[in-house]
Amino acid sequence: MAVATLMPVPKQFFVDGNGTPYAGGTLDFYASGGTTRLAAYTDAAMAVALANPATLDASGRLTVYLAPAAYRVILKDS
Repeated sequence: MAVATLMPVPKQFFVDGNGTPYAGGTLDFYASGGTTRLAAYTDAAMAVALANPATLDASGRLTVYLAPAAYRVILKDS
């Protein structure tokens, strides 16, 4: 059974060039090099998929577990 791994920094924190959090921003998850969406998860067992795109909280944070695959992640502001 495959187990997901945390993104390199488990609780990702996204800010703009001025250090302002991307509150309500989104992350889109795709297969590396393509436009096919890949699921990302809220837990290591991959039992609960995140929405795709996933919305960042008011602090610009989101906990993300990735399946054993190559991802391309795109950050967008709100």
